[in-house]
Formats: sequence, structure tokens, C-alpha cells
Amino acid sequence: MDLKGCKITWLGERELSISGHVDEYADFSELGPVAQQSLRVNFANVVRVNSSGIRAWIQFILKHKIQLRLYECAPAVVDQFSMIPEFLGKNGFVESFYANYQCSACSFEEKKLFTYGKDYVAGSDQVLAPLSYTCPKCQGKVELDHSPEVYFAFLRLMQASRN
Repeated sequence: MDLKGCKITWLGERELSISGHVDEYADFSELGPVAQQSLRVNFANVVRVNSSGIRAWIQFILKHKIQLRLYECAPAVVDQFSMIPEFLGKNGFVESFYANYQCSACSFEEKKLFTYGKDYVAGSDQVLAPLSYTCPKCQGKVELDHSPEVYFAFLRLMQASRN
């Protein structure tokens, strides 16, 4: 299903992928009856999320009281989690998400996948995975391109919403 800049692809009965731009053209209303109160969503290929897209998403999950399991969340989506906790819903849980890393010496860039239980634990913004490493191109330092305190803040909120 194409919704202008937002593409929704069903992967199973209660699982889907959202890609592209979650913007003013995003309409999630027809997904509600199919979601049956729980939905697993892959956000790996979301490029951008704007305020209109956020509003449409939040209205959809609140209206249908959907319990979310999100995975492979793109950095554009993760940025929303800490700023707008409602984006996860009341019972939302992030199984995995991507973070951007960059080398300040040579501009090498890489996305790393963080997985629940391996790289982070809900209820704490402490991350078990390294936040910097040696650049494979120039031996410089590759670091998370966001402030860890801000980027991972949603992890505390996620546990609180599951209690």
C-alpha cells in the first residue's frame, strides 16, 4: 500500500514494514481492524518523520489501543522516541534500533543495530554496546553521532510504560 511518501508492506497477519517518509500523507486508519490489538512493526527504511506523520501515527495507535513491538527502527524514528514518548504508545516495546556512527577524522559512516538483551536493557538508558570504536579506514575514532544521553533516553521510558 503506497501512501504518497509512506509505504506500508504487510509481512504477516500482525506484522508490517513502514518505509519512506512518515509525513502529512500517512494514513494508518485502515490498519486498525487488522492489527487486532497487537502489531509488530519494522521501521528500518523510514527516511524522515515530520510532525504531521507523528500525529497520524499517535492517533492511530491510541484509537485502536495497539500494543506495539517495534524493530530495526531507523535513526529518524529513534529520534522521536525520546522527544515524543507517545510515539511508542502506552505498551510499546523496542526490540531493536539503529544508531548512526561517524569518524571525525575521515567521515566514515556506519549504522549499527542495537538489540534488546544484547546491547541494551529496558528501564535504563545504559547501553551495553560500545559507543565508540577504531575506524576501519583511518584508525581514528568512530563515535555515536548523537548525544548518548538524549538518543538512548527512551529506554528508561520504555520500561516504565510496560509496568
